[in-house]
Amino acid sequence: MSAGMRTVVRVAFLAAVAGLVAASIVLLRDSDQATQRRFRTIDAREAVASGEQRRLRFCIQAVDIDETGHALPGDPGLERQAKSRIRRGLREAAKHPYWERFGHADLEPAVVDTGCPYPPIAFDPEQQIYNLGRKGYHLEPGRKVEEPSYYGVFVFVVPRDEFDEVFAGVPPAISEEWIGGGHQVLGITVGLYMTREQLDDRAYVTDMMVRAVGIKAFSDP
Repeated sequence: MSAGMRTVVRVAFLAAVAGLVAASIVLLRDSDQATQRRFRTIDAREAVASGEQRRLRFCIQAVDIDETGHALPGDPGLERQAKSRIRRGLREAAKHPYWERFGHADLEPAVVDTGCPYPPIAFDPEQQIYNLGRKGYHLEPGRKVEEPSYYGVFVFVVPRDEFDEVFAGVPPAISEEWIGGGHQVLGITVGLYMTREQLDDRAYVTDMMVRAVGIKAFSDP
């Protein structure tokens, strides 16, 4: 190989390495931002006032359930797959005729991160769950917070058997965070539960996104 050719090859190699380093820095920055968002809280009044925008902030957590009923961290690969499916579902949901009517077209783009600030409340053995049929669930004592999390929707990907046991005949959504006290409480954060199989159903995921952002109620057929 001539000296000129070696120079060309070396320059191309260095350019490729520089590109990989730059890409890695971008990924690290994205990861750092997601970590910061995961542990960020906001004022309760701000959470209520920014309700529509907050419903476009999703965190995704894959979980396994142990023999005592507690949730354990799940497959990171499944989380990445779920993130891709949720993003695609949101793009499809944005085509809904009511997307603009509800003002979503004027909001900031949706945020979809892996990793949620809390484990799924539906699999917390300390919670008493009351099945209300199509109206969903009522939880006692619930998770009451002074400052809600940054995310308005927690998406939990759970094993099929545990999903069927908890959500048979009811919408797969529960309030993960509550604000207020006494009889004046408000569910401020949606918990949406899905299975690996459901993630592969494009129409189902789109329908869940339409409900998650508030265009359609989870209790509606």
